[in-house]
Amino acid sequence: MKTQQNYRNEITGAGMNRRSMLKTLLGGAGAGLMATQFTASAQSRLTPAAKKPVPQRVSVTPPQQLWQQEIVQINEKVLQQAAYGNGYFVMMDDDNNVLITDIQAGSDQNSANHIGESLGTMTAWRDGAFVAQGANGAMVVCQNGSSTFGPLCQFYSPSPAPETALSEYYSVGNDDYLLYLGVDGVLYAVDPVWNPASNNYDANVLWYKDLKFGPPSSAASLALDGANRVVVAAGENLALVEISRTAGNLVYSVTGQGVSSAVCLDGNSAYVAGGNGLDAYNIATGATLWPKGGFLAPGTLGTPISYGGVVYVGDSTNLLHAVDAASGVSLGAAKFDSAMNTGIPHISDGILYICSAAGVINACDLSKGINDATSPAVFPTGIAGDALVGFESGICVAFYLGPNGTGAGTYLGAINMADLVHGYSSESELMADNYVSSTNSDGYQPDSASYRTIIQLLDGSGNPRANVSIKVWASDDVSISDGVNTYSLNPPDIAWLKTDAAGQLNIVSTASDITTPALYFWGPFMLNQEAIVVYPDHEALARLSNIQAGDLDQSVAKDYAGKPIVPDGVDHVAVANTIQNTMGGGAAAAMMATRLKNRQRAEADLRVRSQSGKLGVGQASTIQADNTYLSFPETTVNMLYQQVAGVTDRTIVKGSAQSFTTIIDSDGNVTFGPPQTASVAAVNGVGSALGGGWNEFKSWLKQNVTDKIVSIACKVADEISHEITTLASGTFSFVVDTVEKAVAVVTGFIRTVVGDIVRAAEWLSKLFDWGGILKLQKSIVNQVNTGVQGLSTWIAAQGTDFGAVGAFLDSKINALSVAQASVLSKLGGSLKGNQVNNNDPQTVYGVNGAKSRAQSSSLSSKVSSNIGQATSTSSTGAVTADNPTLASALSNLITQGGSLLETVLDQLLTSIKAFFDGFKLLFSDPAGFIETEVSVMVNLFFDLAKDLLTAIKLVVGFVLQTLSAVMNDILSLVNESIHIPVISDLWSLISHGEPLTLLNVFALVVAIPSHIIISAANITPPTSVSAKPAGTLKMSADGAAWMAVAGATASFFSGGIDGFCDLENVSSNSFSAKLDIAGSLVEMALSLPSTIATSNDPTYLYYAMGAFPILLASLQAGTVNAAKDATSVAGKFSNFFAPLGYSLYGVGMIVLSICLAVDNPTEWDGPGHILLVSNLFNGLDYVPKGLLANPAQSFPGGNKVLTGGATDEIRLGVALTDWVFPTASGIANAVYALG
Repeated sequence: MKTQQNYRNEITGAGMNRRSMLKTLLGGAGAGLMATQFTASAQSRLTPAAKKPVPQRVSVTPPQQLWQQEIVQINEKVLQQAAYGNGYFVMMDDDNNVLITDIQAGSDQNSANHIGESLGTMTAWRDGAFVAQGANGAMVVCQNGSSTFGPLCQFYSPSPAPETALSEYYSVGNDDYLLYLGVDGVLYAVDPVWNPASNNYDANVLWYKDLKFGPPSSAASLALDGANRVVVAAGENLALVEISRTAGNLVYSVTGQGVSSAVCLDGNSAYVAGGNGLDAYNIATGATLWPKGGFLAPGTLGTPISYGGVVYVGDSTNLLHAVDAASGVSLGAAKFDSAMNTGIPHISDGILYICSAAGVINACDLSKGINDATSPAVFPTGIAGDALVGFESGICVAFYLGPNGTGAGTYLGAINMADLVHGYSSESELMADNYVSSTNSDGYQPDSASYRTIIQLLDGSGNPRANVSIKVWASDDVSISDGVNTYSLNPPDIAWLKTDAAGQLNIVSTASDITTPALYFWGPFMLNQEAIVVYPDHEALARLSNIQAGDLDQSVAKDYAGKPIVPDGVDHVAVANTIQNTMGGGAAAAMMATRLKNRQRAEADLRVRSQSGKLGVGQASTIQADNTYLSFPETTVNMLYQQVAGVTDRTIVKGSAQSFTTIIDSDGNVTFGPPQTASVAAVNGVGSALGGGWNEFKSWLKQNVTDKIVSIACKVADEISHEITTLASGTFSFVVDTVEKAVAVVTGFIRTVVGDIVRAAEWLSKLFDWGGILKLQKSIVNQVNTGVQGLSTWIAAQGTDFGAVGAFLDSKINALSVAQASVLSKLGGSLKGNQVNNNDPQTVYGVNGAKSRAQSSSLSSKVSSNIGQATSTSSTGAVTADNPTLASALSNLITQGGSLLETVLDQLLTSIKAFFDGFKLLFSDPAGFIETEVSVMVNLFFDLAKDLLTAIKLVVGFVLQTLSAVMNDILSLVNESIHIPVISDLWSLISHGEPLTLLNVFALVVAIPSHIIISAANITPPTSVSAKPAGTLKMSADGAAWMAVAGATASFFSGGIDGFCDLENVSSNSFSAKLDIAGSLVEMALSLPSTIATSNDPTYLYYAMGAFPILLASLQAGTVNAAKDATSVAGKFSNFFAPLGYSLYGVGMIVLSICLAVDNPTEWDGPGHILLVSNLFNGLDYVPKGLLANPAQSFPGGNKVLTGGATDEIRLGVALTDWVFPTASGIANAVYALG
């Protein structure tokens, strides 16, 4: 039996860190599932379940089979094993043939190899490779090449035991190296390195560690947690090893209850199944969590999985058990059709998926508290219990014999068990992506032009789908990069990419022309004949289609070196007219015509298949809508859906194009005029021999770069025909029926006039106005500095007793019931229903046609890719040392704050526990959380509100004084001088040598799209620091509008960084965590009223409390060394109180904003309640973070609050909300400010 951990690795592949693998396995979090959603009803409050839920089976009628591929090479052989990862499926038959196939292309893209030996368990590894156990201790690597898989290569177990065979269930990928356990009980870490000389891999042993229990008596299970530790369960032994790339440290080795078969991890707990017993251990100490044998099943157990404080495990008597994770007490069991201990369980979006021995895939709703006997969902073909080899985003991938379980042949297929609806959004731009030093007045200039495309994958509720496998291919030869790897996509070559934590792909290709090939995208949730097509050159061609003579003026039309691209004396009007009339009706009209052509092609395909009776699996039986898989069709203008993947050329529309003749004489002069009756070639004395048609002209463009066009004769009638005469290659005649052909003509024309098409691409590309961007960046940094000073001044003005603030809180406590009733009358429907424009980021990025999203991703993606390699350049070395001021503040906050809360602590903990019991039920399907009714959420918050606000009143003065005392130290965390690869070089150029700090980095990322949007919306940019007046975002003189735009873009990027930190569980002192603090500072500063330093208004407590999460994060970052000790005050704060503090802060801010909106609707509610909605989403961003608290590191009484710790899916769900809610809040703010 495979362990859950090994299986996860098979699904997701390596070359990713642990959290990335889990993100892929869990597939993000999605809505549209069969899980129960909480809706408004007569019951106004959630009643926590009396006990943990027993699995309830979900009935899908019927589950949709997406695709089915026959595996020809494996026919009539017995499949021994298989694995799935990185979009590929690898299998081995009983004749030692290994087959690796692209899951979409099936037998069209596979390669079989006979290796002459039987392999052990296969595991997906990095770069599309798979690793398996070979004979005599060898690891066998199935290596992925550009389009096919290369030879099977071997490397052998390292010294000191080169002949030691590997334990069959050994392999876990961690970052970029592999771990395995030999039968001698030694744990090895290796990083296989390809050796071209031997056409093989060298083992490259990093380290090995004897686990002190000798040869294991049975197969071992390895599992990694989020703290760089691996738990090894082997025979009756359990060991914990702290791992890094350089060493392994054995923490302990203990003896278990019985022979272990599988292990799963959950927070600080490890659950080990052996025989019919389930044991639980504290990972840190090895101590048992409940008496050994605390849970015994009637049959042999399979692989356990933990979720929401419950461990689920199947047995050989057809039962799926639910076991309380804290006590080992049985919570009940569900009866299924056959044995449940052969399949590997998966959990996503609150649904547990498991395959029985009879081949029935069951989907169990974990939010239910009863055992429902409804029919399970069945894979239509029937499969073996261990043949469910892949799971991603609700899609189950399996292999099986014969279609529908009958007949000959072996098949690979997929079924959509969750009925998730996915969608893509996209923006592309031709832009200057890199800059170098220059002798010009700026000191820098663009270096190279690139087509940058940002793709985001969302579910039906607008939630990002993290780490989903997406297949990419191109219509013609092109090289692309995702920021990490470069792929040559020369048809039929393909690449499989993974979406990031925000569901995004950032794809860059070098611009060697004014056009670039179209890109196809396909995900496992799509039918195998479908595709999404993206045209990265869409915006550039739109600009080209609308070119005017003035655009060619030598003061405007320049290359990156500042040289005019049009030579002296050339008629600009003639050049512009030639381009306009060749391009026809433009890029937008062509996209509409191409959609129609795609639909007609789909209709023809469906008609042929219907007549032939070949309506098979993976092929649509109806015509799909043009906007299928498009999340925001109105704002995604460079993307098309193809029901039948095929030709991507865009259909040209004539528009206002007219017939013309353009002549270019030997001196380079261009004349544009009406069509000539005689052949242009004959008129100009050029040989009339035809050079050929379209294909020959296309070849001429690529191969004859020095030849020139001397004339273009265009006739516009029912068709657009061109006769192009060249100096040395004759005349080419063809019909221009596509945009691609029109661009080819324009390319030849521009190359003749300009001399170098790359210079023309530089002219067409978007440039960064670094001067304007840097001014805005400085304004943002200044706003942070003055905002922090103003906040400290307001705190000091409250006096030592904070009497006015206390009275303000008393008034809100006394008016809670009124505020609760009022907000319920204001806001109805779901949280999603209250989002502005369905949370489309283009609402802000695309204001007045700004198209700033792709340009903004240029820097933000570089920051994300390189922040992990950042180093401190500060002379103080503050990055590695605890800050004494912050350490003292932390100690005082815990001791004095606890003392102040002593009188209300018991009641507060009881209320918090009740809140989290209810909230965890809402969050059991993290993506479905956005569908929660506002009334349910508000009622849940107000149940906690009185006790929470009472507690806040007791400690608010002390907390604010602490905040004021450490503000300078907080600023020092984000103003430390650092070096970030790529970013530091760019910053040095544009800032003329200023030191780079994290605050500078974040402000620059925000300033880029903000500057573009401000320019497009005709907003007055800041000439000096100016802030908005209290209570409102909108000013008549645009003084606040720039801040609202900057605040919105700050929330977009900050949400992404925050989500990454929560998901990856990064060190609180890492540069990523400090960048998150910088982002929070920027967001807070851009929200402060201009009178914060001069007013004593107690309602400003709302703004002051905006610094509370910054305080929590800074205390964590400033006491990192102390926090390494889990039993220390700092350790418990980082692992328990800080996450809990974020959550309570979110609830408190939501309640306060509601009270303020009731008191002063003009300033705090806004038209259509838009300000209230913005504040609601801003607070909601923090509420789920309390679910990340680890109760094992809490103070006495802490376990009254939370049990179970943060599961992987909870952590994934929190990261999801880190993007969704800040985006929603930022969009609402910007829409209000921009009118």
